[in-house]
Amino acid sequence: MAGIFTKYSNFLNKRPQLANALTTGFLFGAGDFIAQLGFPADQNDKDQKIKTEATIGTTNSQPLSTINNFQSILANYDYLRTLRGVIYGSLIFSPIGSRLYPFLNNRIFFPSFKFKSRLNPQNQKLLDTVARVCVDQLCWAPVGIPLYYSCITVMEGQDWKALKLKLDENYLETLVNNWKVWPVFQMCNFYFVPVQLRLLMVNVISVLWNCYLSFENSRANQEIQN
Repeated sequence: MAGIFTKYSNFLNKRPQLANALTTGFLFGAGDFIAQLGFPADQNDKDQKIKTEATIGTTNSQPLSTINNFQSILANYDYLRTLRGVIYGSLIFSPIGSRLYPFLNNRIFFPSFKFKSRLNPQNQKLLDTVARVCVDQLCWAPVGIPLYYSCITVMEGQDWKALKLKLDENYLETLVNNWKVWPVFQMCNFYFVPVQLRLLMVNVISVLWNCYLSFENSRANQEIQN
């Protein structure tokens, strides 16, 4: 494991943009993969009928039902949906994240000019971290969430009306849930993790967050179709 991390660190130092793009795209795709297998919001009536018949019509219904459920999900797996997540992660979010976290680290500091000389380095670092989290969560998050829904909707070939319905339905809920998850993690990330590895740490945690975003987007698509 240490050898893999060392090789990744070397690759990151040599080709930071490419390393971040590949990692971010893969983990966005992984989040969608989990969402489709674990939370299939777009199963149709036929699939539900198959699962119901498998459950009722067998003497050992639970194992067979589970197998049929899994086969039904795989049969209806949307590979283009996963590809859209990979494209968004690699080509859109990765370049932003690659610039955002160095910017926060180098330009955002707690405005403690009058008291700066009285603060020890650890307290100053903590206050600077609080300032960076505030900028990340109050400036980037409210923009990043509609950016995700907008880019995915465009790649799906949908129009402005569909995007508006998605944002009306999901934006506020997604933003509030974002604030339940990310501030605490970003405090630890900005305080303890070297700046060049912060996007990687965000991407690792983002597997579950991307799973949630993908599910919410798929659920919104189902509501639009219905």
